[in-house]
Amino acid sequence: MINLTKILNNFYILRQNVLASFSALFAFLNVKIYLIILFIINLTCWFFARYINSAIDQAQIALHYSVDFGIDLYGDIKKIYILPLLGIIIIIVNFVILSVLARFNTKDINFNSHLLFLAALISNIMLLGAIISIYIINF
Repeated sequence: MINLTKILNNFYILRQNVLASFSALFAFLNVKIYLIILFIINLTCWFFARYINSAIDQAQIALHYSVDFGIDLYGDIKKIYILPLLGIIIIIVNFVILSVLARFNTKDINFNSHLLFLAALISNIMLLGAIISIYIINF
């Protein structure tokens, strides 16, 4: 027989542990600074994607340009939102990985946070460059 109260109790305990782990990471200054910078860059990506979507009145846009072949990928204009969404997913996954690593190894949190958030920062800057290049291609 399935005991619903036991299942709900386990979910409650899991939620409390996850919240405690996330709040422990916000005690570090470098985590706060990285997250602020990452969200500013990602919001800039969302702004450019929204601007491109509102400025172009066509259903299809050029999504990729190659130096050798020119424009080699056309697609729906809504596909431009994949880039900022990918940036948010990278930030969230790296934050979750850091919280799991912090749960098991507390003395290397500083190094792990720099490593994971720097990777997220570089990838979000590259995604911002990709959105800016899509803007340049289409205008």
